[in-house]
Amino acid sequence: MLRILVTAVLLLFPSLVLGEGGKLYYFFSFSLPEESILQAMRQAEELKATMVLRGLKNNDWNTTLKEILTLSQRSETNPGVIIDPTLFEDFEVKVVPAVVYQYEDGSYYKVSGNIPLPQALEIILEKKGPCP
Repeated sequence: MLRILVTAVLLLFPSLVLGEGGKLYYFFSFSLPEESILQAMRQAEELKATMVLRGLKNNDWNTTLKEILTLSQRSETNPGVIIDPTLFEDFEVKVVPAVVYQYEDGSYYKVSGNIPLPQALEIILEKKGPCP
């Protein structure tokens, strides 16, 4: 019951639990199952997470943008998606999917694995706690 309540609060009021100054990232790749990406896009939009790709699909901007647009339309969302290989390095992301919450002071906590974004945040809160 408590887990359901935490998930509901996270989805409705993420800044209440996580604080205003932190940043939430979802690292992914087009190699993930499409349904996992679609679910992550919906949850990322709800939680105001930035979705991060390491690079271009087939090393081509047009192919990448078309794929992002297609997935956004299929998920009926418009999450923020960026391409930033330096974030993979900064947060030592070696496998995807991964969720990183960066606290206002620059510290961060990372969870890897194909789990729903709210569940990853619950793990982060259990291990690290809310933003001070």
